[in-house]
Amino acid sequence: MPRAAAPAPRARTPRRSTRRRGAARRSTSRCPPDRSRRGLYPLRRRYHRAVRVVHVINCLSLGGAERQLLRLAAEQRRDGDAVTIVTLLDKDTLRPDADAAGVPVRAIGVRSALGFPRAVLRLRGWLRELEPQVVQSWLYYANLVALAAKPKVLVWNIRQTLPDLAGERLLMRRAIRLGARWSGLPHGIVCNAREGLEQHRAIGYANAIEEIIPNGFDVERFGHGNEATRTARATLDLPADAVVVAHAARRHPMKDHAGFLEAIAPLLERRRELVVVMMGREVDETHLSADLARHAALSRALAERRLRLLGERLDLESLYPAFDLVVSSSAWGEAFPNVLAEAMASGVGVVATDVGESRALVEDPARVVPPSRPDLLRAAIDAWLDRSESRRRADAELGRGRIAERYSIRAVLERYRSLWRRAIEAR
Repeated sequence: MPRAAAPAPRARTPRRSTRRRGAARRSTSRCPPDRSRRGLYPLRRRYHRAVRVVHVINCLSLGGAERQLLRLAAEQRRDGDAVTIVTLLDKDTLRPDADAAGVPVRAIGVRSALGFPRAVLRLRGWLRELEPQVVQSWLYYANLVALAAKPKVLVWNIRQTLPDLAGERLLMRRAIRLGARWSGLPHGIVCNAREGLEQHRAIGYANAIEEIIPNGFDVERFGHGNEATRTARATLDLPADAVVVAHAARRHPMKDHAGFLEAIAPLLERRRELVVVMMGREVDETHLSADLARHAALSRALAERRLRLLGERLDLESLYPAFDLVVSSSAWGEAFPNVLAEAMASGVGVVATDVGESRALVEDPARVVPPSRPDLLRAAIDAWLDRSESRRRADAELGRGRIAERYSIRAVLERYRSLWRRAIEAR
């Protein structure tokens, strides 16, 4: 007997959507929606399309540009960007910081100017492999090598002021002049100080896209408060009741160590509670012997350990809370003085010479003096030391707030991304 045919399946009535017409469909992404404008998530939670960037720099020695690059690259990695750092030289003092942030580093290993062709070929090969959307180069030599490697999109980074080419070494002067001649070829140029941009324009630098982007900082990385002060002073074996003035800079004529020592010597003689700490590459008795010999007060302070020459320190960020005042004595060349911003982020007072962005950072005419004037620098330090402790603390807290508000690494990264987008669109 034939089997009865199965009944036809019942037609399913489509469910009416309860979603209003025109309403956005709920995201199936695991990422939370961007609510940063309403303040429900901090700026760090904003999501963006990942970008592939190769940063090219001379080396990863302990310098302002190098530290700023690492901050930027680490922030990119936290956002999911594909970031690689390429160095021309093998100097890698800050390599552990890059490793800790998960930022890969490749070193070409150039030993002299004769290695320029090899550097270009090696970089060109790595760019073919990595396929970056943007190459961001830092400093004059790296700018030229990156340009010769012919990436699809290249942005130069200029990191200093340039009041007088005569103050630079011969090879550096040639690199700067070549940069001026070829400055129209990259897809953009960024400077970290208005004064630096204007001075480079004056010697021929010109590009369709020019941007001033200051250095950025994460104030939460810097120690702050009484406990941080006690810990930092214990690290340096500094008396708890001392008034500590610090100077942190590599030994170079532009940093004017001689001017700082001339300014501080009479204060060490007159203020017995004062301890001066100096740090930086080649900042020791051997390299500063001629400057130290000019003032007997400096020799006595060394013997009494009231003048400390510590050389290069890799733990500077954790040491700032040990200081009451940080001084920048640069005579020229400074664009955006990291040491001032880092000290301010740690709630430490600052006095500076009027070079680069120092005046904009400090915002106190009494604490900013003309460069190469040790007498005026001494007067500014002396006046700050005469302020009441409550006044010093209030000024320091204002400075810390200013760094957090105006110079956050998040805001700086967004400005770089905006510049990179414009450069990509303009190619």
